[in-house]
Parts: sequence; structure tokens; C-alpha cells
Amino acid sequence: MTATPSAAACAAVRVDLPGLDGNELSTGRAFELRNHLADCVDCGQAAASYRSMRRTIAELIGPEDPAAQDMLEAIMDYYRGVMLCVPFAETLAAEPIWRTSYDVEAWRETGYATPLTGFRFDEPRHLPTRV
Repeated sequence: MTATPSAAACAAVRVDLPGLDGNELSTGRAFELRNHLADCVDCGQAAASYRSMRRTIAELIGPEDPAAQDMLEAIMDYYRGVMLCVPFAETLAAEPIWRTSYDVEAWRETGYATPLTGFRFDEPRHLPTRV
């Protein structure tokens, strides 16, 4: 193991986790993330938890429902964005941005009383991560 990664490095890694799983990152960035995950216990655990939860829900939905898969991505991105919590000032400065087609926070605030489909934005939006 190397030196403890900075909070800003951890924040950047957690933002890129979906891209790592979806093969959407450059080879160099994917290599950086894998090295970070090997060195940082907290980020490694977060990545494992994220992958496990996402895989389980995706299997329940099945590939035949692309709209549900799209909603799953919105929910996972939302929780990845709001659950990013590292107790260091650098994290606040990083403030990653995430893209979504659904207002997952408004849906959560209603207590999930109606389907997420009613909370779809007309156009995708880029929202800041809250720490």
C-alpha cells in the first residue's frame, strides 16, 4: 500500500466508478482508478458495494426493459453523488458534477409514493454533488 490518498483523489475516483464498470474511461484513467481502489480501503469498499447493489438491481430488472435500466442509472448516480462523504475540506472543493434524466431527489422527498417515471426531466441535467 502507498500513502493515504487525498480526499480530492477519493472524490474523483468515486465519481468515475460507473465509467470504470461501463468501460467508458480511457485506458490510462481506468488504470489510475484500479490502482487507487487497490490502495484505498474506503474507496475499494465503496466500489464493491456500488457494483454489488447495481448488479443485483439490474438483474431484477432484466435487459428487456431499457427504460427501467435508464431509471436505475439515474438512481445509482444520484446516490453516488449524495453519498460521497469524506471528512476532508478537499472534498468540498472537488464538487463533482453528475448527469441525470430524472429528479431522483424530488422522488425521494415524496417517499417514493409514485413511480420515478413521473420525475423525468425534459432534458438531461448536470447537477452538483452534495457533500
